[in-house]
Amino acid sequence: LIYNDHLQAAAGAYLDESQGEMAVEQYLGMIPESYLETASPEFCELYAQLKAEIGDSVADSYYDAGLEAYRQQDYAVAINSLEKAYMYDPDNDDALYYLGVCYYDSGNVSTAAEKFNDLLAHFPDSAQAEKARQRLEEIGE
Repeated sequence: LIYNDHLQAAAGAYLDESQGEMAVEQYLGMIPESYLETASPEFCELYAQLKAEIGDSVADSYYDAGLEAYRQQDYAVAINSLEKAYMYDPDNDDALYYLGVCYYDSGNVSTAAEKFNDLLAHFPDSAQAEKARQRLEEIGE
């Protein structure tokens, strides 16, 4: 029942323009993906609709926050923000590249390699692909 309250709050925030799309995202973020497996079709439909409506704006906000945190070498915040940016915009090869860079710079080389390999698999011709290849060579993969 609590997740219904979160969805209602998200819908209310969406309709209340003064709250902004990040408020909607925060309410939606309180609903675990696993709950959607057992939720009603109406619940899932509204959840998906709200997520789609805010996606581009929220992805941009998270991407900007992630880059800023990266520049300040706050890798935990950068990784969290860039993961969300990529989740909301899976076509953002820049978010995926910088996610790999953040993992690399924070010492998590194996996850960095995974992100760079994901980038090459999904965006082989992108501007970031060559940089990802170079990073993988540095890692030894």
